[in-house]
Amino acid sequence: LQSDPTVAAQAAQQAVSGGTKILIGATVSALTEPITGVVQRSGGQVLQIGMATSLDRHVGKKDPIFRTLPSDEVMAKQYIPVLRKEFPDVKTIGSLMINDAVGQSILKIYTPLFEENGFKVASQDTFPSDETNFAPLLQRSAKDAQAFFVGYTDPVGKAVVNAALEAGKAKIFFNRGSVCQVGMEFGDKIDAFACQIVGDDPVKPSSDEAKQW
Repeated sequence: LQSDPTVAAQAAQQAVSGGTKILIGATVSALTEPITGVVQRSGGQVLQIGMATSLDRHVGKKDPIFRTLPSDEVMAKQYIPVLRKEFPDVKTIGSLMINDAVGQSILKIYTPLFEENGFKVASQDTFPSDETNFAPLLQRSAKDAQAFFVGYTDPVGKAVVNAALEAGKAKIFFNRGSVCQVGMEFGDKIDAFACQIVGDDPVKPSSDEAKQW
């Protein structure tokens, strides 16, 4: 889907017009919402299964829509204590989040939990989902931030990491996103890239354990 909501909507509509009855995906809300729109317009004739946060607003209502992951309220209570344990020296963080309904809900849930677990949230910056220039944002973001809480798509994560490296900012990133691919791309250029969900290639699994799963 090329991380493009328009392409996601077109692909979903094409699939449904061709007779598809089950749509699986996508992995992030920005792409899932247009797919959900197609499902809703089908009049209950298409089933959607996905993992994105945006699905929480639709699950259990009139359309056959299901989410395969727990809510952010559940995930955050598991994720943040692990971050505290794994990064004991990080005291301050700066949040960088897409400015939409999903991004705002993430900040509302995670910010108090960060504080409860001993992290000081020194700044909260939001931006449009199509933002590409993060340099100005990083320049005015918390100068003393030792890590950045980033979300919630992989393209945003990659752009923020690039901007942080160019600006000489912190090299530790707490990701609220779908997979760890961004962290793996940067490798030893950064100090750490923590993520909630570890993805793997279903065609070429990275281990025997992943293959068995």
